[in-house]
Amino acid sequence: MNISYYVLPLYIFIIMLFTVKKINAFDSFIEGCKDGIRLIMKIFPVYLAMLFAVKVFVGSNILNDTFQFLKFNLINSDLILQGIMRPISGSASLSVMTNIFEKYGVDSVIGICSSIIQGSTDTTIFVITLYFGSIGVTKYRYALKLGLLVDLIGFIVSLLLVYVIML
Repeated sequence: MNISYYVLPLYIFIIMLFTVKKINAFDSFIEGCKDGIRLIMKIFPVYLAMLFAVKVFVGSNILNDTFQFLKFNLINSDLILQGIMRPISGSASLSVMTNIFEKYGVDSVIGICSSIIQGSTDTTIFVITLYFGSIGVTKYRYALKLGLLVDLIGFIVSLLLVYVIML
């Protein structure tokens, strides 16, 4: 059973429903497109600025250079790099995870831990700046602190979970 078989009949049903209610479907569609364009024009500058800032930050290799000085023996430095990058950028942390997979393997302890970190944390800074910036909120109160705390808890729990189960 494939859901794509029901898409065309659903569209036909919606058009018939609009006809019965005497609503001009085309005008409603045009109005929805206008609302969508207004929303994009509101969100796009914030999204573009955040994307640019993340690319500059990742391209500067500031974190890689910092980890050359800070060698952690207890926790793998690649996992720490992923834990730091995840709240900033999902694509950058995904790139770190891919590097971990290539270096250690997908089924290794570090690879599994990296997968759990990727799944249990969120791009907190990116999401907060995008959503709050698009609606014009400048004071996020506790949202950023709480989001980063939850990311830290997700990071620590993933490390503990994997090391307790796998080792």
